[in-house]
Amino acid sequence: MLRAAFGRLGTLADVRPSASPYDDAARLNLRVGAGTTVIVLSPLLAESIGTAAATLTRRGIPTVVVDTLPDDVVPDLPDRDQTLVDLAWRMRRLDRDGVLNALDAIGCPVVPWRGRGTVDEVMRDLGRRSEQPRVSP
Repeated sequence: MLRAAFGRLGTLADVRPSASPYDDAARLNLRVGAGTTVIVLSPLLAESIGTAAATLTRRGIPTVVVDTLPDDVVPDLPDRDQTLVDLAWRMRRLDRDGVLNALDAIGCPVVPWRGRGTVDEVMRDLGRRSEQPRVSP
């Protein structure tokens, strides 16, 4: 049992970032339906993640995005012109802010990751929202 668990951890340790075949949100099929709540954990640096969350929200699937990007994160790229790195990071943060604003505009809650209990309040709110009577057309 221990060997099997260690083998899986070893596999996780060998994971390296690469281009995702799911960068195109239109190709992402999560196959979720009624009765499902989706919790997305992401630093929201890929627009496709925001698009997928927005698509689920528009379909009426309760979706919560947990923003895992720390407030104080700053890229550290040795041997690079720091002025260019800072400018690129500011531009990337502006793009990210656009995704956050778009999610907010359609009613998809985004909560910053703060450890244990991060999603408690928003999950209670989603539960209350699902109990409210709905008007059918």
